[in-house]
Amino acid sequence: MHQYLIDTKFATTGLITLITHDAKELNKLVAELESAVAKKTYMASTFSQHESGFQANYWHSWACEAHQEHLTIQQEITFLEKKIIDKRGSLDALSSALLQIAKQGISSVIGSPSKCPPGRSIHGTTLQQVIWAGRNQSQHYEEIKKIDNNTAGVFEQLNIYRTAGQSLDPKAKRNLALNIIELLNWHCQNQYEQDMISLIG
Repeated sequence: MHQYLIDTKFATTGLITLITHDAKELNKLVAELESAVAKKTYMASTFSQHESGFQANYWHSWACEAHQEHLTIQQEITFLEKKIIDKRGSLDALSSALLQIAKQGISSVIGSPSKCPPGRSIHGTTLQQVIWAGRNQSQHYEEIKKIDNNTAGVFEQLNIYRTAGQSLDPKAKRNLALNIIELLNWHCQNQYEQDMISLIG
């Protein structure tokens, strides 16, 4: 294992641990949001079906109570949406830091990316290219003019293998670092180290 990986192991281990923990928390929040939205939809549908029926008087007397519950659910949805945005932002920042350390390892040990071993194949492109493009996109996602054709080309290739509606647009002004970490399966230090050893030794 190259000395660079030894010197940065404390940082990368910490980042991967935080990313893995927060990703689980994000999934929980998303599940809670989906449940709240489903409950809101069910309530609206139920009231609509009975509003003009033979029990209309009963449903109208229930309307005030239902309206209050609807507001409570909407407040919960708004709260969860905000938490998801915050959690996602934190995850993207942590993921960007991990990609930066990986990219810096290539730069400091190998120099030019053209001289770096390609590493394992990932959806028609290479490990080295995915790290490089992912890091560049995460650093410049708010300044899309700085996202070069090579970076865009890697994402275009990756999108060929993604399902409809799940494509990654590097110029959508959204940090895609977490998506790249998930694609690389860097959820444990061993996988990260194996990949980096294949690139820098």
